[in-house]
Amino acid sequence: MDTFGGAGIRTSIFVDANLEAVEYAAKAGADRVELYTEPYASRYARNREEAIAPFIEAARLTRKLGMGLNAGHDLSLENLKYFHENIPWLDEVSIGHALICDALYMGLSKTIEEYKTAFADYDDLTLLAAAQTVADTMTGANPVLTPVASGEPEMNLWSMACKGGWIMLVLALMSVIAFYIFFERAVAIRNAGKEDPLFMERIRDYIKTGEIKSAINYCRMANTPSARMIEKGITRMGRPVADVQAAIESTGNMEVAKLENGLSIMATISSGAPMLGFLGTVTGMVRAFWNMANAGNNIDITLLSSGIYEAMITTVGGLVVGIAAMFAYNHLVYRVDKVVSQMEARTMAFMDLLNESNEKE
Repeated sequence: MDTFGGAGIRTSIFVDANLEAVEYAAKAGADRVELYTEPYASRYARNREEAIAPFIEAARLTRKLGMGLNAGHDLSLENLKYFHENIPWLDEVSIGHALICDALYMGLSKTIEEYKTAFADYDDLTLLAAAQTVADTMTGANPVLTPVASGEPEMNLWSMACKGGWIMLVLALMSVIAFYIFFERAVAIRNAGKEDPLFMERIRDYIKTGEIKSAINYCRMANTPSARMIEKGITRMGRPVADVQAAIESTGNMEVAKLENGLSIMATISSGAPMLGFLGTVTGMVRAFWNMANAGNNIDITLLSSGIYEAMITTVGGLVVGIAAMFAYNHLVYRVDKVVSQMEARTMAFMDLLNESNEKE
């Protein structure tokens, strides 16, 4: 201590709020002690009177022993004023951590103004001079600061899709195919289900009056799966009933196949899109950890976050496409089943009509 003192260097020893530690600092010849204030800061919110008590005792002993008094660690805008009100002979405080943390949210200039405003009545506190020094330094040094965008960062579907990588392009193509199949099949199935409610009555009249050609022409004008099945049955009239039924069933199978055209592709998309999204998840995580492994000691959080971002985006994209395709597929299957039931009803009515004609003969 004598060596430092002889060179004009002020000495300060960092101690807990412990009376014995303060006495040892005085015996060592220190000019000041700096009280370690983390216990005060951590207990401040629960009971500030109890938190400050041991520091008041240590501060009084420090003054009695003729040493200056500093304090530091976790002091902030929230607790520093109360600390100084109870220990007004405080010479200096260390607030670097708190000041920088607040500056990350409020900006450095505003943070310094907040501290200066809060302690404007305490001209003896070195905090104010330090704050002004920092402000002057920042003003004159022309520092290079990273600009911070104002407001909350916006997230939209386009930016999310771009972050997903090439897998999002594949998912987009799959979604286009799925929507095309859905709308094309929805229109086709709707047209297939449109029939004249008096269709079978007119067919019955034509057959009873022997106007077979008129019945066939009427079926062709209707141009529906049921009408084409009935037309096939009419053209087979005069043959055994089993042959007629077999011809109708064969035509019905072909009509159902036409109605279900493309549904297998949609089913594949509904199950394949989520799996493709999971593939993006795996590749994104692999890329993230590969980048971290090759970063050495220069690990940046963006190395991990970018890979995880892609992983999560592709998972979301795959699930969205897969779920939409699944609901669309099930809806189309339901519509096809309704048309098939209608075809079966028409077939049964025609076979009954055919049996009636055979019985009369």
